[in-house]
Parts: sequence; C-alpha cells; structure tokens
Amino acid sequence: MTDQVSDGSSESHPGPNEFLFKQTADCIVEGYIEDGDPIVTRVNDAFEEVFGYTESEIRGQNLNDFVAPDGKRAEAEAVDREVRNGNIGPKEVTRQTVDGPRDFLLRAASGDKEYHYAIYTDITERKEYERALESERARLDEFASFVSHDLRNPLNVAQLRLELIRQEHDSEHVDAVDRALSRIDTLIEDLLTLAREGKRVSETEPVDLATLSSLCWKNVATGAAQLETELDCSIRADRSRLRQLVENLIRTRSNTPATT
Repeated sequence: MTDQVSDGSSESHPGPNEFLFKQTADCIVEGYIEDGDPIVTRVNDAFEEVFGYTESEIRGQNLNDFVAPDGKRAEAEAVDREVRNGNIGPKEVTRQTVDGPRDFLLRAASGDKEYHYAIYTDITERKEYERALESERARLDEFASFVSHDLRNPLNVAQLRLELIRQEHDSEHVDAVDRALSRIDTLIEDLLTLAREGKRVSETEPVDLATLSSLCWKNVATGAAQLETELDCSIRADRSRLRQLVENLIRTRSNTPATT
C-alpha cells in the first residue's frame, strides 16, 4: 500500500486526490507501511459500505486483518511486498467483503512522501463471466472431441462399405448415399469449427442460390414434391452455413402438412 515507512502517525493527509477519495465508487484506503504491515489511516465511504468496517474501527490497524479472506493472508502480504518494492501495477486480488469473497483490481497510488492509497475496483462480475466462458469452452472442447471421434469412426466405416458396394453394384442409390455421407462429413467439420471458433462467420463468397437450392433438395427427403426455382442471383455468404439454412427450410416445409 506504500513503499515508505512512517512514524506510525494515524493523522490523515488530504492531498490533490481528496475529491477522488470522497466521490469515487471504488473502495479506497489511505495508509502507510509499518514493520512490513499496511496500517490504515483513512477509508472512504465506498470502502465502509463494501467491506463493512467504519474508519474508526480499523484506523491504525493492519488492513489485512480485515480484508484478507481465510487462506489468502500470505497472498495479501506478497502483494504488500510488491507494492512496497515499487511494483504498483494493477493486481487482481480476492478480498473479504460483507457479501463474502469478491474479486478486485488493486492499484496503488502515491500521496505525499509517507501516505499512499490502495484503490479496489470490484471486478467480480467480469471474473464470473470469464469463468463461465472457460467452463463453456471446456464443454465445447469435450463436444468437439466427441464429434471428432465418436461420429467420424462409424462414418468412415460407412464410406468404406459404400465403396465396396459401388464396386459390386452400379446404382443411382449408391450415388445418393455417397452424397448423404459426404454431407454428414461436411456437417461434422462445421460442428468442429463452430465448437472451436464460435458462431462468427469469418469468410464469405458468392453463392448461386439456384444451384445451392438444387443441391440441398437432393439431400432432403421430400417425397413426391418437386423443386421449381425461379432464382437467378447470387449472394455473399458462408456457403456451408447457407446450405444448412436452406436444407432446414426445405425440411421444415416438407414436414408441414399442406393447407387448403
């Protein structure tokens, strides 16, 4: 909290940061180092509200006795040493509050030659969001592993068997199955990409809608329905995702009973 050792006086020393000290929503502690311990001289209103201690309760006391959570005392003292040695860059720390342990960004700011400030900015929500992202990423990695191994293995077997059938039989049904298996292979690749990179579309290309619609029609069971296209245009899109969209539209329409 400071890199200077004072005579232990608990007198506050208002300075140019006084307005910030009083008005900011961040928790601020003014103090000095005595025998390696951070000693409190003042705290602002935000500190009293968040940590639950009034200035009169902790003035002249070791700050860590009030804000270091169980099991985090050594970590808090290590931060004090870094600050005392001149390393006053932002530190992410956990501190005990009236609502339990919360995450803060701790910054040290110099006052006069003896008194300095410790500024705590609550980053709990951000850290919780980051942890949720990490958890989601782990689930996606697990899903990608499942897709890569558990789905590809039987697909590879089916493709090999189909080649054997093709050697023995010349049938349009073999070609249809081959297209379906190739489509499954593409979908697996798309799922892996989605799991690794998220939903963002990174590359687009011109896609002819009539050609794409005809291709999608062949991969969807449509019964006796016939495809009639009057499209004569192209759009820029991710070809694979647009294909998924069109196939889903055709499938949905085919499964919807006709109305009169």
